[in-house]
Amino acid sequence: MRAFLLLTRVQVLGLVNSLAPVRSGLSRSQRRGRIALIACGFALLAIIMMGYLAIMAFGLAVLGLARVLPALAVALGSLAGVVFTFLKANGTLFGFKDYDLVMSLPVSRRALVASRMAALMGSSITLAFCAMLPLYAVYFISVPPRALSVFAAVASMVLAPLAPTALATLAAYAVTWVAARFRHANLAFVALGFIALLAFFGGSASFSASVNSQNSAEVLQGLGQTGTMLEGTVCALYPPAAWAGSAITEGSLAGLIEFTAFSLGVAGTCLEVMQQRYLALNASLAARKLKTRSGRTATGEQAPMGGAARTRTPFWTIVHKELRTLIGIPTYAFNCLFGYVFTIGIAVFLGVTGLQDFVASGSINGIEVNAEQAAEMIGNIRLILPWAFSFCGIMCTSSVVSISIEGRAAWLMATAPVSTRTMLGAKLASSAIPFGASLAVAVAILFASGEATPLMALECLLVGLGAFALWVCLGMSVDVRRPNLSWMNPQDVVKRGAPMNTCILGGLVYTFLAGALVFAASLSLGLVIGHVANVALGIASLCLGALIFHHTVTSTPALRA
Repeated sequence: MRAFLLLTRVQVLGLVNSLAPVRSGLSRSQRRGRIALIACGFALLAIIMMGYLAIMAFGLAVLGLARVLPALAVALGSLAGVVFTFLKANGTLFGFKDYDLVMSLPVSRRALVASRMAALMGSSITLAFCAMLPLYAVYFISVPPRALSVFAAVASMVLAPLAPTALATLAAYAVTWVAARFRHANLAFVALGFIALLAFFGGSASFSASVNSQNSAEVLQGLGQTGTMLEGTVCALYPPAAWAGSAITEGSLAGLIEFTAFSLGVAGTCLEVMQQRYLALNASLAARKLKTRSGRTATGEQAPMGGAARTRTPFWTIVHKELRTLIGIPTYAFNCLFGYVFTIGIAVFLGVTGLQDFVASGSINGIEVNAEQAAEMIGNIRLILPWAFSFCGIMCTSSVVSISIEGRAAWLMATAPVSTRTMLGAKLASSAIPFGASLAVAVAILFASGEATPLMALECLLVGLGAFALWVCLGMSVDVRRPNLSWMNPQDVVKRGAPMNTCILGGLVYTFLAGALVFAASLSLGLVIGHVANVALGIASLCLGALIFHHTVTSTPALRA
């Protein structure tokens, strides 16, 4: 137990250090301030999420469906950390950088695996607490609480995520074990992620459109029928939710015992299976790396049969290397590829539904306009469309941390016989080219569907590429000046680094403020002024981004590891 607690403490300290690295050059007070600021940001997001869930739960309670809330809370808490665990298990539980060092410690393999799973379990329990607490609060306001019911509700917030998280970890283990036998498994993994994202957003849009096509009476009746069916559906698909629900709503001690036994039993079984096969999996991962390296050594300098060897210029070689790096680190890929999905997804959605019909449908929270008002304002509303692609541009951030992501291998980049302009230009092009292609496809879809005029298509290109150039180049400038080359986990630079925060947060403020100003100018001064403002801001952003990139190159004569 002592070894387990010590290893778990190391995991927690590693998370804290990733938020404010010791080697970042900050004093202790500055590091504490940064951690406190990040914690406040997460707390704010949690409060917003809990508020939305409380509103949903209150709506069900008003419809007389309070009895559904416990089973729904258990199901929601069970699923809260599944996707998070599935994505984070590779790199936390297995495939981590300090595997040799950790395995040489005088601790049992079971304690090691349990400590790594505890880090994932803790994250899932935190998410489950935020998801379940609002639903339980509304339920106990609507229904008089009993001692066993309250105890079961509190226990379920800890127990509910255990079995699904353990199963998600086991699924990630299985996928990684299979992927270790394929050369391009990461590319397939990222492609499936793209498909899943598009399916998710498409399903959400279809559901929103079907709901908004009904009148208020139909919506209320549909909610009532859905709520009545929801309890039976959740309990049929996930029986443990029925056990926990009966313990909370009926005070069933047997239901609580069954739910507890199931949660602990599944988690313990998954732990035992993984710790038994732990060495085999990591041996497979190590063999894959050795096979890849030996394959490159064997084929890298040999010409194909019947022809000359394929050569690339240094620029395109680095672009190719950056794309392989992006695909080779799933965490890096999923964090930086959302922009491409959103760019094409927005165009497809608007091409199918129509911008005017979408605005008049009431799907946008806080905007209530009828068809006549939407028709009158559609010209002004279209001026905001380029700024939606501006938002997409600042989400294509793989180039922002392209220096830091080199890590301890940065000396190879620093000693490469190429100029700083070629090196940084290739890193910028590795994300600029895919985003430019995605944006061109999106604009072509809008133009073909009649949702964009030639002038609007030009504005979408200028504003989208301008925002990308401005904020991605600014983030790269920060990364070049203060790279983090000592990271232990890619998330340290991909999710929590200053370059990424500069690009994302600054770009969000810029996008929303500029879009609001253009819209306000079009309302007060006319549509012509709005179009001129869009074109001017797009060109200005492109020029400013080019100046920032030029300054970064000239002020960095050599990239040093």
